[in-house]
Amino acid sequence: MSSCDDELKLVSRDFSVTLKSIDVGTAVVGKPVNCTLTISDLDPDNGDQILTRFEVRDGDGVILVDNNEYSPGETFEYDFKANNRLDFDFIPATEGEAYIVMGVASELVTRSDSIKLKVSSPEINIRFRNVPDLMLVSEEAEFYLQLDTELYGVKASARFVKGSGRV
Repeated sequence: MSSCDDELKLVSRDFSVTLKSIDVGTAVVGKPVNCTLTISDLDPDNGDQILTRFEVRDGDGVILVDNNEYSPGETFEYDFKANNRLDFDFIPATEGEAYIVMGVASELVTRSDSIKLKVSSPEINIRFRNVPDLMLVSEEAEFYLQLDTELYGVKASARFVKGSGRV
């Protein structure tokens, strides 16, 4: 008879994922929303390839991961063994309710989590400056149109003179 002294090492292939947003469910079209995807209970001895998939339901947008842009439906790799959390920005493209879904799949297990965002349009302030109280059609008049929005810090102005304009 022979004895077997080899130890059998079991590798767990199960894990769980959690998706969170620091913006507590609100967003503005075009403005990044900070999100975190965390993997828990991933066995460091699990040698499976791990892929991450991004989706948006009832909306549209992209995510930025380490300066790489991914569209809905795209799959990418991230080393969850080195860092069990993935920080990324979601940039919504349409207003309304949007559900961000992040899925993580190994060779045998697929897990996902989602968050709901209420996406609104950016606020734009329109102001006219230096508009004369009274103008005659034959007179030359000059006034300014100013657009302010927090979206990307954009400010635009236009100068109008006698029915024509310049931006």
